[in-house]
Amino acid sequence: MKKQQRFKAEILTGHKGDAVVVPFNPARVWDAKAAEVPRPWRVGYLVLGTLNGCPFEGWIGFRWGRFFMLVPRELQGAAGVSVGDEVQIVVGPRGAAGTGARRAGRLGPARPSRRNG
Repeated sequence: MKKQQRFKAEILTGHKGDAVVVPFNPARVWDAKAAEVPRPWRVGYLVLGTLNGCPFEGWIGFRWGRFFMLVPRELQGAAGVSVGDEVQIVVGPRGAAGTGARRAGRLGPARPSRRNG
């Protein structure tokens, strides 16, 4: 299994929604290839992780020279955080077990997960 990455980040607000800057390149760290994600004309890296201990599934995208991950208000509420807060994130790539490109089309930005970490 590819190694999970841990980092702290501030939740920022932007014109596409609230997000965190991801401080690593998933292609290099995980030797991963980008997949289609549920944003028009976008590709990204499908992930599972936790935000302040709250499990989620989502994707890491790339724009303006930085990797980012959208953090919707639903996930912020579940984790008890909001824009401006520093959060602890643990994230790893979603494996092939039931998480292929076909399923990726139904997924939005990072959202709370029913999985147990």
